[in-house]
Amino acid sequence: MSPEDLIERIRRLETRGVGLFRVHRTHAGLYARARRQFGSWRAAVTAAGLDYGDAMERSRRRSVESRRRRRRAPRG
Repeated sequence: MSPEDLIERIRRLETRGVGLFRVHRTHAGLYARARRQFGSWRAAVTAAGLDYGDAMERSRRRSVESRRRRRRAPRG
């Protein structure tokens, strides 16, 4: 995968609302490729034109909210 393709996939993940916080678990191949090509996940996200800190914070918030919703859901 070319660096341009990789950057485009990172942008798509962010715009779809998937988040970038747990990418190492949800898209392990993409994460590994990004680290090989850019040296770190942060560098790859930054190369995609995204604010790494902001992207991580939004993803963390979504993660916390989904955990809260799961805990509140009735078990049956």
